[in-house]
Amino acid sequence: MAYLTEYRIRRAADLLARTGATVGADSRRVGYSDAYALSAAFKRTLGVRPSEHRAMARYRASPSSASRREWRMP
Repeated sequence: MAYLTEYRIRRAADLLARTGATVGADSRRVGYSDAYALSAAFKRTLGVRPSEHRAMARYRASPSSASRREWRMP
């Protein structure tokens, strides 16, 4: 079961970073029933909420972030 959870969370993290879909839509795409279920598993696994992960991914991808200190996930 741990493998499946890890796979789903990594897939969700990728979707959150690359798409503009809602957390609820991404949660259903990776096999969670709703945004709350994904958020709880995401926080438990990676230590950040999905919205925080998306914000960090966008910050790292922005062209002007090269001159700023980069955020790192714990």
